Amino acid sequence: MTPSDDAEGTHDSALRRLLRNAGYLLGSRVLRDGMGLVALALVARHLGPGGFGIIALLQSYTFTINWLVNFQTWQAIVRYGAELEGEDQRPALRGLLRLSLLLDAGTALLGGLLGWTLAGWIGQLWGWDAETVRLARWYCLLVIVPDWTGTWTGILRLFDRFGVMSAQGIAASTIKLVGAIVGLTGQWQIGDFVWLWMIAEATSLLLAALLAMWVAVGEGVVFGPAATPRAVLHSHPGLLGFFVSTNWHTTVRMASKEVDTLIIGGILGNASAGLYKIVKQVASVLSRAADPLYQAVYPELAKLWSAGDHAGFRQLLRKSTWMGLAAGIGFLAVFTLAGRWVLVTLLGGDYAAAYEPTQIYLAAVAVQATTFAFHPAALAMDKPANSLYVLLAVTLIYFALLVPAVQLWSLHGAAAAYVVFYVAWALVIGWRLRGWMRQA
Repeated sequence: MTPSDDAEGTHDSALRRLLRNAGYLLGSRVLRDGMGLVALALVARHLGPGGFGIIALLQSYTFTINWLVNFQTWQAIVRYGAELEGEDQRPALRGLLRLSLLLDAGTALLGGLLGWTLAGWIGQLWGWDAETVRLARWYCLLVIVPDWTGTWTGILRLFDRFGVMSAQGIAASTIKLVGAIVGLTGQWQIGDFVWLWMIAEATSLLLAALLAMWVAVGEGVVFGPAATPRAVLHSHPGLLGFFVSTNWHTTVRMASKEVDTLIIGGILGNASAGLYKIVKQVASVLSRAADPLYQAVYPELAKLWSAGDHAGFRQLLRKSTWMGLAAGIGFLAVFTLAGRWVLVTLLGGDYAAAYEPTQIYLAAVAVQATTFAFHPAALAMDKPANSLYVLLAVTLIYFALLVPAVQLWSLHGAAAAYVVFYVAWALVIGWRLRGWMRQA
């Protein structure tokens, strides 16, 4: 067998692992999102756009606060943990995991306190009543404070335990669906459904911790000697910068995904926020379908780049892009044909107004699906700061366009601004990736 045959076999093996791991996650995602969408449809139909809009605003507020402080430590665990293979590297790996856990715990506590403190001011700004402010505070305590999933996710991805990971996501959707059915028969009000969402998400976080600890104990990375945080940072000079860059990248990215709902609620009211939540929820079916590929491709790209296999890296990136493009075009075509009927049938006539904005928004998500591997590729190449600068620039353009677009064209304008955001990001980050690979 020639060296080229060996290389081709290695590349095919990486692609097979990518597809296998993505298959695990996609299977659970289909089940989880299917139940989640049914639960959402039942609640949205029961409460109407105005009532459902309050839930959408509470979620956007909590998620924005959470992602503002969350370090997304799993990305560093995968990137630097890929270099720590073998029993002799176990102390260094334990040290990395413990440092990540400390960061997760600290940022979770900070986020919960920040969310609790700002809820009153945000409530005044958006016209929330006292009960909605109280629910926002509880949402932050029950969802942000226990959110240490960066480390848990990193452990499962690092050790290629995507099958275990796929089981975790089903819990929240099961609770939401069962609770939604009970709530409809019991004529629950808005506050009851908010508590249902909080309990479901907190349960999912607890299950993620239990599954990750089970895997970590089996892999021998919980007990035993470990490098100190100072030693970990000393042995990986770029680690601290990686943590900061990925944190800010996630913060800026979530601003474009969650703050828009708050802006629309402030300009157009709760009912429009509820409609836009439906737009994003329908479009998220495509982005969530691509998310398993995103989660699975990063470890493979990191391993290929760390091993110096640049040809395999480029090949996997190219094949990933074609897979994403096919998925994006296919889903957009299906929604164009059947979307209006689905919205009216599942949610009721009040939600028919979401059809055209969803079509526009889906064009942006199709670009997102096509380029799902671009940011993981930048992380694998140890370019998190460069990727952050690109994202920050296009996000500033997005928000500069969003407010006047909403004022002029309502939800259609908001969706169109999102298209501009993703097209600009894809063009710039794609150009930068080509340059980095040529330099390598």
